[in-house]
Amino acid sequence: APSPAGGEGSGEGSGEESEERQAAMVAQLREALLARGYEMRDAPARPAQLPSFDIAGFAQRLASCPPRSVVVLCGAGISVSAGIPDFRSPGTGLYDNLQKYDLPSPQAIFELSYFRERPDAFYLLAREMWPDNFQP
Repeated sequence: APSPAGGEGSGEGSGEESEERQAAMVAQLREALLARGYEMRDAPARPAQLPSFDIAGFAQRLASCPPRSVVVLCGAGISVSAGIPDFRSPGTGLYDNLQKYDLPSPQAIFELSYFRERPDAFYLLAREMWPDNFQP
């Protein structure tokens, strides 16, 4: 199956083929944007940030960055595999198990105004969710 970068996902193939695929993708994106009314400005070409559009290229770029310049964005379910409950699943989700805190709404436990009124609810939940209470 093609990867988002237009390859087969294995990183194999000649660099010339990768450049051709990349150029084709850029041309296709440009056409789509122009068709939707976007205007293109001529700008100086920026140097490539990745040596290749595969895991190895990303790893190489990541290894060359200062640690403080790396930001990782993750989806909402990343903590579930560590045993931390998600928010919305019926029966097991966090919002479905907050009745004991007598909240006006499930989200109230994370609202600053409610915390100022009843900080004990947040602290009890935080103690319950503390990492020592979960087994991976």
